[in-house]
Amino acid sequence: MEMTKPFRVLAIDGGGIRGLYSTALLHSIAAHFEPNSTAGYEIGRHFDLIAGTSTGGILACGLAAGKTTKELIALYREIGRKLFVDPQPDGTWATLRWAWRNLTKPANPSEPLRRALTDILGQDTLGSIYARRNIALCLPSCRLHDWTPKVFKTPHSPHLTRDRDVTLVDACMATSAAPIFLPVAEVAEAPHEITLGRFVDGGLWANNPVLIAMLEAIDLCTDAEGKHLTRPIVILAVGTSGGAPGDVPGSKIDRGMLGWKFGGEAAGMSIEVQASGYHHMASRFAGHFGRLGYDIRYERIANPKVSADQSRHLRLDLATSDALDLLERLGSKTAQDVQSECAKGTALGAMVNSIFSQP
Repeated sequence: MEMTKPFRVLAIDGGGIRGLYSTALLHSIAAHFEPNSTAGYEIGRHFDLIAGTSTGGILACGLAAGKTTKELIALYREIGRKLFVDPQPDGTWATLRWAWRNLTKPANPSEPLRRALTDILGQDTLGSIYARRNIALCLPSCRLHDWTPKVFKTPHSPHLTRDRDVTLVDACMATSAAPIFLPVAEVAEAPHEITLGRFVDGGLWANNPVLIAMLEAIDLCTDAEGKHLTRPIVILAVGTSGGAPGDVPGSKIDRGMLGWKFGGEAAGMSIEVQASGYHHMASRFAGHFGRLGYDIRYERIANPKVSADQSRHLRLDLATSDALDLLERLGSKTAQDVQSECAKGTALGAMVNSIFSQP
């Protein structure tokens, strides 16, 4: 196996407005390595491939486009309240009123998101951004036409031409169109197609996109015969803060629409289960590859421990000032924990050091 510069991969979970946590975490990690910078940190350059789902896809596109963490934090701060105008409330009667208001429409409009993304990403396409920056992107979504998974990709391999003319804005809209919360996204998937494709949030099947990232990296780093890796692969995964999920003994088991908050509670549970489930699978895959002689290393930055009170501010669609402040503080605190790992030389710390200390 030819040992060259590692192929560096970043995988970012979905989680609505909680993407602010992921951005603040990466911002504070980068600050540890560039303490004299005041303009934010352009950390996309540290990665060869970025996979992101939903809000993670928005962050992935911003990083690939060369936006600084400071610019992306400002994006989340700006868009939060404009996008999530009708967050799902607590309480039985409030939830019933919320469901009635949104009986025949999504709870929030998507136009504020499209406008904000256009302002920051412009008209760049998946093809043009890869040609300029040489950073591969993988952005999971779901096709409504036949209920199948879809991954929007830059043309980082010769056969990947279908999505090259899709704008970053359209790809972001497609990966983040969460059912119930936001409208379906209509995207011109390929120039030759007459009708627009319809897509919903990739979090329905790949909210933690680490396995997509791992497989894509292996494809890109395997020799022509498909037998050996030409480069070692390092994969760093980032969550969206998590919460304090879980049931309590004696809670009601005969739950209907109200008990599941008309799908909102199930969506939150799906995010948490995918985060831990895909992490476990990726860890096992990396271990198996290692025993077969392949140099694939994988680490995930653990979500912070939060109290029940804090958890109430960490809903996917809650963008109050208190919620945004909490997300930033949690991201900063988790970055401090990562810095401690760097000082100790743990596996996670060694990976973060190797990624962020190199251009």
